[in-house]
Amino acid sequence: MNYLELAIQILIGLAGATALSLMIAMCIFFILKLIVYIFELNYGRDVYWVFTVTNYVLIISWIVSFGYFISTITLK
Repeated sequence: MNYLELAIQILIGLAGATALSLMIAMCIFFILKLIVYIFELNYGRDVYWVFTVTNYVLIISWIVSFGYFISTITLK
């Protein structure tokens, strides 16, 4: 494997991990938004915890999915 193929595979892993983690974070955001709406937790509009949890999920899911994509790419 030369460096160009490795760079292309890493870029594919970056794109795949980013797309997957964004989808997961958006799903978590909409689930938490639904929970806030159902239980009327937006008293005073202080629901910044939803964005905080969504950001944590985005970062953690990106790290895990990038590791998965890179491990499957380099095993080929």
